[in-house]
Amino acid sequence: PSECNGAGSLSVFASDPACELYFSAVGTFTITASFAGDLNYDPTTATLDVTVGEFIPRLAISTSPDSPNSSSNTEIIATLSHPDGTLSVASGTVTFSFDGPSAVSQQTVDVQADGTATFPAYLFGGGQWIVTVEYSGASPAAATSDTLQFSVKAFTGEIDFTSIPLTGKAGT
Repeated sequence: PSECNGAGSLSVFASDPACELYFSAVGTFTITASFAGDLNYDPTTATLDVTVGEFIPRLAISTSPDSPNSSSNTEIIATLSHPDGTLSVASGTVTFSFDGPSAVSQQTVDVQADGTATFPAYLFGGGQWIVTVEYSGASPAAATSDTLQFSVKAFTGEIDFTSIPLTGKAGT
């Protein structure tokens, strides 16, 4: 943990001193408070064991492009960050699972240094899709999951069969 306000000591001007401590790791830490004493009070020391657990990261899911078309490449992006938004979660894996008009294989992807995991999906079939993203967790970040429902525009292009040469034998 850090020292109290980075100073290592806290001047007491009230009967209820306070200090914020920041922990960079999961585990049990011992906090020690000491009073050097004065004319009215003897010196004293007190300790407290504090257990710091994993945090549940924020998980944001998006698509690129924002409005995907059927039969085109679409990136599904999971972004993981600390709950206060200040840090990215830079380790672990993310598993992408799909429910939609056609089959897309489940895929597990490593989380990158910037806190993102990207799955390039080929979404065949317009309509409603649901992607479930499951983060494995990597200390000090706990496992978490979320879903995103999005629409894929159906293919509306035309195919010109007159430009395709057809060959064959009559009667076969």
